[in-house]
Amino acid sequence: MKIFSEDGFTFQGYNIYQIAYDPSHKTSGKRIFTFDVVDNITNITGERYDPITGELITGVIFEGTNSGIQNMLL
Repeated sequence: MKIFSEDGFTFQGYNIYQIAYDPSHKTSGKRIFTFDVVDNITNITGERYDPITGELITGVIFEGTNSGIQNMLL
């Protein structure tokens, strides 16, 4: 499998979300599965906004699973 890489970033995986069909609940999405490249990289680091301090902080922004990439969910 060829792994996508551009501008110093390498594809690591993606999440599948289930979202209710209700426009009034924009935050109702629930992550139901994570597909992650098997490469022993599980923690993705970067900057995220901290609403308590109002600042950007650097740290782990996602924890992967090394589950492998699939193109369907049964």
